[in-house]
Amino acid sequence: MRTVIGIAGLLAMASCVGAIIFLLLDKMNIAVPLLVAGTIVLIVTKVASSVVFRREQRK
Repeated sequence: MRTVIGIAGLLAMASCVGAIIFLLLDKMNIAVPLLVAGTIVLIVTKVASSVVFRREQRK
């Protein structure tokens, strides 16, 4: 589970970096959805990571 969360976080960060590059190239129609999707996935992976961490501490 940790591996899946880590890979999803890595892909989300890469999409946010890609969105910044598109913003610098003035490609707003590509950058904004990419940035929004990357931010949402980062938030979801952060929540999932904290849930997994709390479950492991209970054991």
